[in-house]
Amino acid sequence: MMQKLIHFLSILFVFCTTGFSQIVSIDYILNQEVEDLEESEYFKKGEVKFFQTALETGFNQFKIEDSSTIKKLEDKTIYKVELYYSSYKESDGFSQNILNKKRLSYLMQVLPFVFENNAIEWKLVNQVENEDKNKAQDLFHGFVFYSREPIIALKDGTLITLTTEDEINIIKSALGETIPRDSSSALSKLCMTICDSIGADTLITYTEHKVYSGKYWPNNARRKAKGKLLKRKSIWNRAPEYRMIRDSVLTISIRSDCYGDALAKILEDSKSHFYSSFSNHKFLDTVVKKTMMNNTWKNALVVEDVTGSMYPYLTQTLQWRRLKFATSNLDNFAFFNDGDNRPDGKKGMSYGVYNVHSDSITAIEKMAFATMRKGNGGRSPENDVEAMIRGVEQSKRQVEHIILIADNLAAVRDMSILDEFMGKNIPVSVIVCGATKGRVNYQYIDIARISGGQLFTIEEDIRFTTPLAEGEEITLGVQTFIIRNGKLVLIK
Repeated sequence: MMQKLIHFLSILFVFCTTGFSQIVSIDYILNQEVEDLEESEYFKKGEVKFFQTALETGFNQFKIEDSSTIKKLEDKTIYKVELYYSSYKESDGFSQNILNKKRLSYLMQVLPFVFENNAIEWKLVNQVENEDKNKAQDLFHGFVFYSREPIIALKDGTLITLTTEDEINIIKSALGETIPRDSSSALSKLCMTICDSIGADTLITYTEHKVYSGKYWPNNARRKAKGKLLKRKSIWNRAPEYRMIRDSVLTISIRSDCYGDALAKILEDSKSHFYSSFSNHKFLDTVVKKTMMNNTWKNALVVEDVTGSMYPYLTQTLQWRRLKFATSNLDNFAFFNDGDNRPDGKKGMSYGVYNVHSDSITAIEKMAFATMRKGNGGRSPENDVEAMIRGVEQSKRQVEHIILIADNLAAVRDMSILDEFMGKNIPVSVIVCGATKGRVNYQYIDIARISGGQLFTIEEDIRFTTPLAEGEEITLGVQTFIIRNGKLVLIK
């Protein structure tokens, strides 16, 4: 009787949780292609990489009991989730699909945010073990999450965390700037060690200032010409003698090419997944530079996410600005960091949005770096809509178009105030950064289509000149959506 009750509650649980409004449905995940692993390829929990987090359900179980790991995952930017299970079954009546549905339903309860971003890749992994139950029970069963971490792993296994200053230095180096000697982080210390072996630029500057010698000049011109000095001022009010003292100031700067070469060498020889694409200041996803070079906008405001993960794309923005300094009139920017390192606040009240309207390259770059240094805000979801609203309100001139440079993996947490922005009747061209796997965050599709703007990825350019009709399908990359009740629904 008790077993029947448990079975009934499990089924009820599945039905109760599949009605959630997340963009990624359980059926969508279960329809993904299954990858079969042989024994030599089984997942080993003891060999988890720094960008992986494992949540175990156990053999023939669906609940996740590890609440501390669940809490840690809430603050991570996830780019892939794998569901591992084994092929062993004791009876022909067993359904792996039903068990996986229970596991996904439970995950939806404890970590709903991973179902709210269709840019996350889902994978089903079957560990082939058909004969031995004991061996199957010992296998890992559960979820493995891949997260974007500001960490690089060196050849010897050493892990180095990139600081905000590291990211700024990488940008400056890509721009050809000289990087001052610095040892505030593990990466900068390593770069200094490499550069010391190559050599550094040494600059000696001098400052001069007057110092009273304690003596006086004679009033007699002939005696003064001979350099005769007297000890007392006397009643004749002799002029005091001052001597110019020159101090030297030694400045050591690492050559730009040295720092850049050192960074490229370190990152080429390391493993970081999202940062390993850096090599000789070139990034695999060049969507920002490509879009800015191929398009022109009148009276536009660039609204750009400069939270830590976005530094490769800010590099492209600043490189483009330097290249087009003489010919482009695009000089109105609003940089945002999702709340100045404060916890997430009320929708529309996170702040951390900083405007700069200038034809000075230096002024724009200084504001971008200052915004980065002010912090990365609260959790991963960003305040893109608030950034657009504040950017327009803080702009010193009229804005007729917005270019939103956005992080594909970061959900937009303030879509609820999108109507407030739409009241301004400003089309938005969204440059989606990191959409290299053919999955475009549906929220950025919505911002572009509802505003009558454009959507740019490394692979596609789409103009939303007319609204999508009810029931109309749209395919972007590897995913297809349909319009239902005016909203995007992911169907395959």
